[in-house]
Amino acid sequence: MSWASLLAAVFLASLGPAGCGRAERHQPAPFEVTDRFPHDPTAYTQGLLWADGVLFESTGLYGHSELRRVDLRSGRVLASRALAADRFGEGLALMKDRLYQLTWESGVAYTYDAGTLVPRDSFEYAGEGWGLATDGTSLIMSDGSDSLRILSPATFRVQRVVHVRYQGAPLYKLNELEYVDGDVLANVYESNWVLRIDPVTGDVQIGRASCRERG
Repeated sequence: MSWASLLAAVFLASLGPAGCGRAERHQPAPFEVTDRFPHDPTAYTQGLLWADGVLFESTGLYGHSELRRVDLRSGRVLASRALAADRFGEGLALMKDRLYQLTWESGVAYTYDAGTLVPRDSFEYAGEGWGLATDGTSLIMSDGSDSLRILSPATFRVQRVVHVRYQGAPLYKLNELEYVDGDVLANVYESNWVLRIDPVTGDVQIGRASCRERG
């Protein structure tokens, strides 16, 4: 179970203003806050997931980036693994017993043992690292553009690239990713929008999303 499974119970995905046509406006999808949990206010959260009763978190900022295991109820950090001072932690995903953590500008991803947070492998990639998720077979990565990269978890090689579109128009700044019920959920950086994306076509799911004017 990923963190998105918890979020999915709280939020219905909303389509961002970059994809809204003037002739077609929809009411924002309703949401309900079902619970609140304490959290370290100094943590610059970049990746978050929930698995087997454990909250894993990737935090950013140079000199402060960490991989953490956190107690959800208390917000207490149970264990952590610091990144080098020149690494900015980003998206986080879990496959089987391995955690995958992106870095922003360094072009390197790190893997860890999920039980101990002991480092395992590292992989290089081109461009920036933003969000990361998994469909259980492949990794899905965003880089701040309109693209989602589908990656091999064994090699980090790109298997294919999906370009995200709404009514034919590209949507950029795709940030944190989650995979829920066959769709990719992506927030749009510097906005309060969440997109529900078909990972095969890249189309934003109309009818399961909505859009509105920004205030």
